[in-house]
Amino acid sequence: MFYPTRLEVSAPETAHPGIPITLKGLVSSSGDTTDRTIRVFLDDNQLAEETARDNFTIEITVPPHTPLGKHNLAVVVLPRKRYAGVSKQLDIDISKLSLQADIQLSQPVILTRSLEINGKIFHDSTPIPNARVNLNFRRTSVTTQTVNDGSFMASVDTSLDLSLAGFQELTLTIAAIEPWYAPLQLKTRVFTINPLNTGLLFFILLSVGLLARKSSRTRTVVMRDEKLAARSLSQVPVTTAPLLKVKPLLTDIKGRISSAYTNSLGIIENKTGIVMSPHITLREYLQAVTPLLATAVSAFTELTAIAEVALYSAHRLEGNTAGKAEQLTAIITEELHSEPA
Repeated sequence: MFYPTRLEVSAPETAHPGIPITLKGLVSSSGDTTDRTIRVFLDDNQLAEETARDNFTIEITVPPHTPLGKHNLAVVVLPRKRYAGVSKQLDIDISKLSLQADIQLSQPVILTRSLEINGKIFHDSTPIPNARVNLNFRRTSVTTQTVNDGSFMASVDTSLDLSLAGFQELTLTIAAIEPWYAPLQLKTRVFTINPLNTGLLFFILLSVGLLARKSSRTRTVVMRDEKLAARSLSQVPVTTAPLLKVKPLLTDIKGRISSAYTNSLGIIENKTGIVMSPHITLREYLQAVTPLLATAVSAFTELTAIAEVALYSAHRLEGNTAGKAEQLTAIITEELHSEPA
């Protein structure tokens, strides 16, 4: 004959790998009290063993590599002399804490210049030091680490390609050294401008236009010569306009215009679902989204024209042009946000 043993246990419903939790309980029996051996198991793995009489408190830590999800927590009181053993099963959910990130970067990005990124990693306002931050942009990968206040800074080199201007994806993967934090991956789209290809395209278009103009003027002169041939043997001189040499330069005004266009573009892409690919020109994109812009189409048409001048024209812009572009962005934002989804 054995005295029956009674067991009461309380434990948290959730635990995180690597962070200790506390179990509290009471062991009692109808006979005299005596020391009892108590063991704690997570599934089939023993996490703790304590000797207690009556009330007990046991601290356990979930192993770092424990799979996430529901698990069985068993508290077992071993039999002792005339006292029977007893056990109690509890369900416990193993999960990881979420990381948050505040990321800042400058846009637009001029290819061949570095992409500067800084940010801060935290959880519920608590900074996360020594977290590994990996950045992937185009074909370049850079890895850095957060400091004591959770902040980091990184510079990603860019290189030229065949694109003109458009959005490219930037991916950040963040992993804390503590096992109770889940990795975090962020993706954002960065507007890039290729000054070499943009300038080359402008030069080609300008050359083609001047050649067409020269051809037209030459044909006019030839026709005039044929009409005057009967009256005069003198030839009419032909003049051609000099070929302009243009080197595009992104000034502060052009930078503000490009930023205003980029902000409007992000809003329009979210609203219409039509994404601007690197090979699409600004005017082609305007034509694609015009049927879906409703009252915002006029403002976006004017903004597109200003952006084309800023990106492709060598003429100096007036100081109020950037302000006009920003006003148009505000109008587009207000018009699209006021429309029903």
